[in-house]
Amino acid sequence: MSIRKISGSLSIILVATASFSLIFSQSSYAKDKWEEGTATIGNNKDQKNCPVGASATAREQGCGHSVCTTAKNKAKANLLAQYPSCGPYIHATSPCLKGPGCRD
Repeated sequence: MSIRKISGSLSIILVATASFSLIFSQSSYAKDKWEEGTATIGNNKDQKNCPVGASATAREQGCGHSVCTTAKNKAKANLLAQYPSCGPYIHATSPCLKGPGCRD
């Protein structure tokens, strides 16, 4: 009698755990849909106040080419805010880093 009661309770716990895991994995999957763009200051001999190789990143929610472009533009803007005189030397790198939800 006590064995049945324990096994019945165990079944309920397992079902509840499986349901929670499924809900949790679906909600975290949506959060994993992002792309990250990077911008870097390139080679510039005439600008001593532009640190070659300095970089900035920005992350945008979603997947796809336009999302990547937006992330890169934000990364460029972040770097330009730090080094305003280095605008002509700031370039976005490609490709974007993709979150787990954007990988095929």
